[in-house]
Amino acid sequence: MRVDKLFGNLDLARRKGALYTYDLKIKNIVTTCDAAARDTVYVALKTPFGDGHHGAAAAYSRGCRVFVGSRVMDLPSDAVEYYTPSPELALATLAAKCYGEPVRDVTVIGVTGTHGKTSVIDTFAALLRATGRRVATLTTDGVSYGEHFVHAGDRAPDAADLWRFLRLAHREKAEFAVVEFSSYMLAQKAHFSIPFTAVLLTDYAPRHIGTVHADECSYRAAKQALLESAAPLKLLPFDCTALTAVGRVVRYGSDGEVALREASPVGREGVALTVDLSGEKAEIFYPVVGDFAYKNALAATALAFSVGVSAAEIAQAMPKAAPVGRLERLFTENGKSVYLDAAYEDEDLAAVLRALRLVTDARLSVVLGSVGGRATERRVSLGDAAFQNADFVWLTADDADAELPQKIAEDIIGEYYNSAAYRICLSRAAAIEAAVADLQEGDTLLILGKPREDTQLTRGKKEFFSDRLAVKQALARR
Repeated sequence: MRVDKLFGNLDLARRKGALYTYDLKIKNIVTTCDAAARDTVYVALKTPFGDGHHGAAAAYSRGCRVFVGSRVMDLPSDAVEYYTPSPELALATLAAKCYGEPVRDVTVIGVTGTHGKTSVIDTFAALLRATGRRVATLTTDGVSYGEHFVHAGDRAPDAADLWRFLRLAHREKAEFAVVEFSSYMLAQKAHFSIPFTAVLLTDYAPRHIGTVHADECSYRAAKQALLESAAPLKLLPFDCTALTAVGRVVRYGSDGEVALREASPVGREGVALTVDLSGEKAEIFYPVVGDFAYKNALAATALAFSVGVSAAEIAQAMPKAAPVGRLERLFTENGKSVYLDAAYEDEDLAAVLRALRLVTDARLSVVLGSVGGRATERRVSLGDAAFQNADFVWLTADDADAELPQKIAEDIIGEYYNSAAYRICLSRAAAIEAAVADLQEGDTLLILGKPREDTQLTRGKKEFFSDRLAVKQALARR
């Protein structure tokens, strides 16, 4: 699309550049200078993690000549600079114009909340696929479509990323496109102009206050934004009173249109639910343990039922709908079990370990590491969650990159005093093998890692490493 057409009817201030610039054919809208090229528009965003205006000169050097920002970027005279108080809204509008035309026949669903977003989306997608429906998903893990999965990058998706995803969903003939929205993405207005059919809230419990969000009011406003979108259908937990929604609202939970009537654990196998779907009863088995498993299964059920999946289809498909890498059971034999999970914050790790405690007869152990070069402030709290909720902790490498794994392990230990409750084993393969070999009857082992990725980042280089394969090999050597 030509520049003059792309920016037509947009109320943006402008510093004129060379006339030829308005004839350029734009193929992409970008927010990082390394993605900039002659056929792109560079939008400078200010985020808690940096100011995109500082990258404008680098984008220009890569051939970009069209820029959008909130202030003058002082570029050479042939560059066209557009100004607006909200580059985030401009980004969403431009992305919709650039990519949006072919997505009219895709049912677009947004999912937000504090906990369980990825699990609910993966479960919902599995239910749809089991009934022959084609679905594409975008979560914090990455993009899934058909038999393909593309790992997420190092930054949260912006509005242009979402529209590119929707275009991909259309190209792959997906009937449904499901997007996970973090509070950060909503604060950056990534949802603006997305043609939602339905949105779902998993729960509400403020997080990231003081980092991504200045206060709880900011966090609440971000979540509220999706519930005030033009989507004709909103699904909310029955007991959620902190947020409201406009349009038709379906409540799910202890009561409402989708109500949980009975729930019980099934040992290490998962949970059983009896659900009332607008008067129709469904007996459901969900192969994930823990109290949050009930909530996630119910949310996915409510969403599936709302888009036309029958109670019988849900009951038949749910036993095979476990999310990848969310309390994923890799092995159970003779009272010994190994699970894999992606928890990377203390609250999530504590919840996962509490869930496993309920199905563990003897010792509960965890293999734990932390990424190098960032997130250093949460290492101690991550260690506290592990030491307080597990009987033994194996400390090892996990994407240490250029940082010394020994230093990361020491940060996780902090001032914890009981050296008999942990062991440092810096080789991840050796740590997993030792932890598996140490299993006795009634024990449970949790491996924290990257269930969707088969790599370890070491000194700037990604090397092949699979937690699943490491477990398999360790079991074979027992």
